[in-house]
Amino acid sequence: MLLLGYLFNVIFQHGKLFAVTTPSGQATTERQVESDKTVPELQDDFRVSTQNFSDVLQVQWKLFRIYSAANVAMIGFLGWCSFMIFRIKNEMPNSTEPK
Repeated sequence: MLLLGYLFNVIFQHGKLFAVTTPSGQATTERQVESDKTVPELQDDFRVSTQNFSDVLQVQWKLFRIYSAANVAMIGFLGWCSFMIFRIKNEMPNSTEPK
């Protein structure tokens, strides 16, 4: 439950992940680049695009760590459950044996 809350927190804090990857965001960027005429304006656009891409990669890495931790937790929990079921089965008396 805690990992799910952290996942939503990361997604909502970094809403620009979705703004950068949407087609409307790409169209806006293309119009802005086409309207620029000088080299400094193009350099500023390139700098902003590079920063946005860097932010997306950082969010992607955070999400990857969340999913990895959730997978490890699930595998551990399933292993623990299997172990406990095996122990309980061995401790229960067999009801088919004659008394």
